[in-house]
Amino acid sequence: MTLAYKHAHPGHQSRTTDAELCLVVNGNKKILHHARVGVDKRVDIPLEVLDQDESGEVEIRHDLADPGIVVCSQTVPPLFADNFDCQTLDEFVKGVIQDDLTDNTLYMCELPNDSYVMRVSNPYLYFEAHRDLIHRWLYPIVPERPFGSECSSLSYHRRNIYKAQDLTMNRLVLPLKSPTLSLSLNFEFPL
Repeated sequence: MTLAYKHAHPGHQSRTTDAELCLVVNGNKKILHHARVGVDKRVDIPLEVLDQDESGEVEIRHDLADPGIVVCSQTVPPLFADNFDCQTLDEFVKGVIQDDLTDNTLYMCELPNDSYVMRVSNPYLYFEAHRDLIHRWLYPIVPERPFGSECSSLSYHRRNIYKAQDLTMNRLVLPLKSPTLSLSLNFEFPL
């Protein structure tokens, strides 16, 4: 099983305090320890984890964001279903690491820096992903060309302002300074 992670320093917009992660990996990127950082900002790493690798080379990683991407073989989902005491993926990962009876191993894959990936699990992260979309960080997926389609009722203007084709604005109306998405509003003020 391979878990994908994205490099994101602590305090990055795609990381929240409840999703802080600490990994211990060896030189082959095999995950030896997986833990979420709690409210007290402390992680306990057993000493036997540090001595577990034959080469003696281990790396403690706290600069990763977890987008929730897992690549596994067809035998893993039944294993997850059989372990009904594992309610989350984190519990399953911890169980696979601690269980010596199964032949499953976990590996880490760090996604390239030029890729965009984010797990949207709360309103704050939804706002951040929406802001990245409006600021065109997801190009070629942009509001006027959703999912690469050629037809759209939106047009792009300076300062990241998107307007619908049927939008009419009076000269007295000033758009907001922050990027906005206006679908079908008509602004008319009598003079």
